[in-house]
Amino acid sequence: AIAPAADAGFFDRKKRGPKKKPVKMKRKTASKSKVPITAFDVVGNQNVSKEVVILALATKVGDPFTEERLKKDVEVVKNLGYFSQIETDLTPYQGGVKITFRVAENPIINKISLQGNKLIPTKRLLQLLNIKTGATLNLTQLQQGIKAINKEYMEKGYAFCGILSNEQFSIDPRSGTLKIRILEPKLRKLIVTGNKKTRPNVITREMQSLKKGKLMKTEDIKR
Repeated sequence: AIAPAADAGFFDRKKRGPKKKPVKMKRKTASKSKVPITAFDVVGNQNVSKEVVILALATKVGDPFTEERLKKDVEVVKNLGYFSQIETDLTPYQGGVKITFRVAENPIINKISLQGNKLIPTKRLLQLLNIKTGATLNLTQLQQGIKAINKEYMEKGYAFCGILSNEQFSIDPRSGTLKIRILEPKLRKLIVTGNKKTRPNVITREMQSLKKGKLMKTEDIKR
């Protein structure tokens, strides 16, 4: 199995969601800010139509080219969620500049496999994940699904459960299976530090809610 088509920082730990690959830009010719944009093109796409990309752009044919406009449009394309890599080329075209987006699509997901979940049924997790099978993996939707799953665990009082690391993801390139391992960690050991006079066992015996082998709930720690 291989990791999803993104960089080593695919998962943003703070946001608890996948993080997309940084965008690279190429320049074939220098351009001036007053030069009009005369055309757009998309290459490298196989399943996502170029119309989906071009219609999403804030910039339109006839608008003057600026680096700021280009950066915003690249961000728009990235946020579509379908591409693991985006590069841009600028070429002279009909008295202006043609902008070409060179993209690499995420793999097609044929099946989703969840493992490790006991607290929340697989059917419910798949509903929260909301990823279409038989279609190109959308990282934006995946990120939203991860947040929804983690929120469900939080609402049930399990703050340490869910999808918390990029190591929980993999894609089988042969079958197109997205594999996700759900974390539902149990308490393995309780360690007491900083106590000088009171013995550890005296302290831990008061922590009846924190027992070895038990799933940790937020309210148990607060107690």
